[in-house]
Amino acid sequence: MSNMKHGFLSLFILLLFACESNEDKAGRFFLMGNNSLAEGNYKEAARLYTEALQKNPKMKEAFNNRGVAYFKDKKYTEAIVDYTRAIKEVDAYYMDAWNNRADAHYAAGMHDEALKDLLFLGEAYPDSAWVDFKAGLNLVAMKEYKRAINAFDKSLNKDSLNVEAIVN
Repeated sequence: MSNMKHGFLSLFILLLFACESNEDKAGRFFLMGNNSLAEGNYKEAARLYTEALQKNPKMKEAFNNRGVAYFKDKKYTEAIVDYTRAIKEVDAYYMDAWNNRADAHYAAGMHDEALKDLLFLGEAYPDSAWVDFKAGLNLVAMKEYKRAINAFDKSLNKDSLNVEAIVN
């Protein structure tokens, strides 16, 4: 290829990427973050989701997934902050963030907060056995055994094959 054609092609590619919208750039960083998350590279995933959020600060999925990366890295406070931002700043009904925040609250020993999240999820998914099961786990951690048994019983009534609820 001649130098002139090569130069024109390079200029065209540069202009193409320069014209790319912030949403497109955010999407690319988000996908790269997903790859890093799947590979277990949580620090890199969090960095890439941060890049996505710098391009699109209303990308609830990037907040949620950065929270997942922090959670997997046992940084529960940071995870809770991200899930909360996805809910409060972007989408109050983003159920993945509510569920993940309940898990992070549980892992951080913040069982009252986890139960509040699960109460909201229970209203959204009244037939869901997993909400009652997770409530039971939190109640056991709080040593509220009678309430925990009730939660596990509710879970079993909704899903009689839930072995974990039977065991607990």
